Amino acid sequence: MHFISFKSLALAALLTFVFAIQTFAAEITSIQVIGNERVEDSTVVSYLPVRVGSDYQPFQASMIVKTLFDTGLFSDVQVAQNETGVLQVAVAENPLVNRVAFEGNEKIADERLEDLVRMRPRTIFTPAKAQADAQEIMAAYRSRGRYTTEVEPEIIQRDQNRVDVIYKVTEGAKTKVGSIRFVGNKHFSDADLRTVINTKESRIWRFLTTADSYDSERIELD
Repeated sequence: MHFISFKSLALAALLTFVFAIQTFAAEITSIQVIGNERVEDSTVVSYLPVRVGSDYQPFQASMIVKTLFDTGLFSDVQVAQNETGVLQVAVAENPLVNRVAFEGNEKIADERLEDLVRMRPRTIFTPAKAQADAQEIMAAYRSRGRYTTEVEPEIIQRDQNRVDVIYKVTEGAKTKVGSIRFVGNKHFSDADLRTVINTKESRIWRFLTTADSYDSERIELD
């Protein structure tokens, strides 16, 4: 009776796996870029982690997709190798920003918001950039005590793969400081401590100042 050891089985399985990988690997005879309009073929190829003449294996498709997505230039990437060894890389480019505008903002001028956002005309649009800009706008409103302000980016498709980006602002009311109290102070009264902090209690005569608006950074400084 002949016995086959576990090591022999493991070795056989490993050799089978290696042989399978070698079977699926095929030399890249050329690289064809499809769907690009603004980005040159050579630029796309320069980003790829594979080259003509090297062996291509199917698992490398995910590496190629991730690499091209990380450039921020593309919204979709698909990769396949045909029977002649040509590696076909199909891409959809992210659109260019045609115009940036703001709606609903009365308390902060357009010029100030333009300085805050990263999106500019003739730059590449990505949803991540639009959301980051919305967060920056909301942070500007929070610094003025308007914590309930909401900002929603609206994208309008234009021709030639361009978009208008509209930041729709719903301004919230100011969050006022109703009262300021101190706990644990024995040597100084509340009145004394109120004189040395910048945050003030809300009063009708303070309509020309923001000192009575809730500001977490100012409170931390106080």
